[in-house]
Amino acid sequence: LIFNNPLNKTASLNGITYLYNLIIDKGIDKTYILTINSTNTNNLKLFGPNNVGRNENLPFTSANPEVRKAIWIHHGTLKLMGSILIPTLSEGSVYGGNGDYSIGASACLWIAGSDVYVYSTATDNSTSGNTQVDDGSGSSVNTNTSSQALSVYGKYKITAGNFETRNTAGIIFWDDANGQVYIEGGTTNVAQMRSANSGYSAGIASYIQTDGILIARGNETESGEYNGSFPLFGLETSESVFKMSGGEIILRDEDGDSDPEFYIPSAEGNYLVTGGTIT
Repeated sequence: LIFNNPLNKTASLNGITYLYNLIIDKGIDKTYILTINSTNTNNLKLFGPNNVGRNENLPFTSANPEVRKAIWIHHGTLKLMGSILIPTLSEGSVYGGNGDYSIGASACLWIAGSDVYVYSTATDNSTSGNTQVDDGSGSSVNTNTSSQALSVYGKYKITAGNFETRNTAGIIFWDDANGQVYIEGGTTNVAQMRSANSGYSAGIASYIQTDGILIARGNETESGEYNGSFPLFGLETSESVFKMSGGEIILRDEDGDSDPEFYIPSAEGNYLVTGGTIT
């Protein structure tokens, strides 16, 4: 199912909706919103494969790849409301490039309902729920940790609900684009919030929090792909933007080395803290 008109639209799911792929391709940037509002977490069932890597070959780019998963936000914003369960966005990469779930530079994923649950990956069949892999059997979930994180080239936003990266690397910024994370409510639970590479030099990563909770847990409380070369929560350059006026950042793990687990190198003018709590 493809939504491709450059207008704000709402899809109301009042019963079971079976989809192979859901593609949002509205306009040329993040402006236009497709809102999916479901009355029950069992209503939306996705059966497309999640184990194919992203395609960065022309006409696509590293910042705006073809996301070959069950859900692809090419252009526009996908806003999830009501009662929705998406148990996995990615099961790695059996075929093609990087298997992380990518929010491209022209895309936004917006979690906006207290009964919305989105996970970057499944850890076993009991958590895979309604998502099948390419053989259609529904019996194969990639239990490894690599290539199943959330790669943010565009915008991740949460105003209510829950997002978790389970045993993957967490939320990753890349230097190909200006990735943005907006925490305005709900709970975001990740292993790490970090850049993909040390020496991140091009894109400007932005973190803005007004409410809600961000948990960076490493591999405490549950497994996580924790890279000790990076902080639990970190931005990479002085151009990075950090703004916090409310909510809470919770750090739950540390590796015992000399690197800081909370690292914000933003230059004067690129940070503003007027509220919130870091514990």
